[in-house]
Amino acid sequence: MRFIVNFRYNIKPQISKDPFQEAIKEGVSHFGQIESGDYDKFDSDCSKTMVGFVQNVPSKTGQTFSMQNHQVQCFYGK
Repeated sequence: MRFIVNFRYNIKPQISKDPFQEAIKEGVSHFGQIESGDYDKFDSDCSKTMVGFVQNVPSKTGQTFSMQNHQVQCFYGK
């Protein structure tokens, strides 16, 4: 099995107090200047994860999957 997920992170309150409401009100362009390397704009929590997915590795199970028959399952970690 293969587990793919990012550790938990949130935008810092001084950048946005309520990112969901701001995105609805002002549009996602409000966050357009933030890049993935802007570590000073995010708080990380490495004891939790975002939602990720688990998939079977066909070469290890002997199964074959196509895009129509692709087995995947969601998970998150604490």
